[in-house]
Amino acid sequence: MLTVAPLLLVLSVLVLLVGRGLYQRDQILNEYRMAAREAVAEKDLELAKFYYTRLVGSGDRGTVRDQFNWFHVLAASGDASGAQKQLDDLAPNDATGYGPAHLVKAKSLLSVVEREDLDRDKILTQVEHHLQQGAWGESLENDLLWSQYYLASKEMDQATLRLNSAAKRNPDLWFEIALFFQGLDRTTDATRCYENAVQHARKQLRADPTNTTARLRLATIFSDRGERETVRKLLVDGMRLDDQDAELKTAASNFALLQLDSITDDQPDADKRRLTLLTEAAELAPNNGAVYSAIQAFYYRARTDVQRQSYRSTLEEMIASGHNVAAAHFALGNLLFSDGQLESASFHLEAAVRMDPNAAIFANNLAWVLAHAEPADITRADEFASIALEAQPDNVDFMDTMAAVRMKQNRFQEAIPLLELVLAKARGERLGELHLKLSEAYQSIGQSSLAERHREQAATASSRGT
Repeated sequence: MLTVAPLLLVLSVLVLLVGRGLYQRDQILNEYRMAAREAVAEKDLELAKFYYTRLVGSGDRGTVRDQFNWFHVLAASGDASGAQKQLDDLAPNDATGYGPAHLVKAKSLLSVVEREDLDRDKILTQVEHHLQQGAWGESLENDLLWSQYYLASKEMDQATLRLNSAAKRNPDLWFEIALFFQGLDRTTDATRCYENAVQHARKQLRADPTNTTARLRLATIFSDRGERETVRKLLVDGMRLDDQDAELKTAASNFALLQLDSITDDQPDADKRRLTLLTEAAELAPNNGAVYSAIQAFYYRARTDVQRQSYRSTLEEMIASGHNVAAAHFALGNLLFSDGQLESASFHLEAAVRMDPNAAIFANNLAWVLAHAEPADITRADEFASIALEAQPDNVDFMDTMAAVRMKQNRFQEAIPLLELVLAKARGERLGELHLKLSEAYQSIGQSSLAERHREQAATASSRGT
């Protein structure tokens, strides 16, 4: 019969108790971990913080993954300083830490590397360190992060290698990278990437002819090359497959507008061809604002009343046929205002606002017309100018409209800051006009010296022909 010495028996019992204790502790931690994850999934950050404090204490207990999750919870809950401290502990600037935390830090630093108030060289040194610690494997994300770093460091050859590697992992990137190189005037690199983009898009279309993204990428590339017949065929073939594809119809609409530049004023049928293309563009994509902008541009440069009437008639036909009636009313209202037909202009602009009350520019232009009508409807002009400016408070044109309304109301002290903001962005003959308005406003509140200075500036602008 075997016997166990008393000491060995005690040790065995202790081992069992410790093991059971560790198991129970791990079980409790796992329960906290699951509860914390559920709280995060339900966006209950306070509850998540409660469970994570049990897991990680002040950030130095639990697994490194728990500590990293704690960082995310702190950041999401708005505790920026706590999150930064936790991230610094996980990813020190001068030592090896937790790889995913180093990646977060690298991304954060890359997002501020262009700020003029920061030490660019110091930031780039830190970025390199964090990428070395966290982006050492082969992956698409790592290629893109390293390419960002090399671009910021102006190491173009290294950046190009990383971008090429990224595009090989995800061929959809060839197109975006080609655009990027084109913007840098790196023609050779751009051409090479465009060729790769063409090959990839053609392969995608062979596999799936309804792939609109691939079709539009090809159309964009061939349009830039001036191969318009190829573009036309790509778009026509696509719409044969799906004549309700909104992206394709908008692209076809823009292609029709693109062809306008091939029509010169000395051609006998110039206006007829332009109107045909404009009508086609509107029918393809009634919501394409570029169509209505083009109609207005051709109207303003028309040399005869017959030509101008043809563009007005086109807009009236669009309204009658139901093609983006709000935009057509808006464009027609602008044309009529330019001809001094303020009552008719007001009618069409009000129609546009009723149909699309969220279009701030509709409200702005209506306010301008109401403020300059005879007699002016200042109350309603104020209402619509306020709607527009509240929607886009930094829009200089909307400030100009509100300033005009305030001047009509003799509220000069409110008009002055608006006019000064507009003046800072003004060019050409508008400078003289704004200086005169400011002169009037300052004179009206008893600031004669400033009024005189603006009169002098207006005269200077006029003498320069600017």
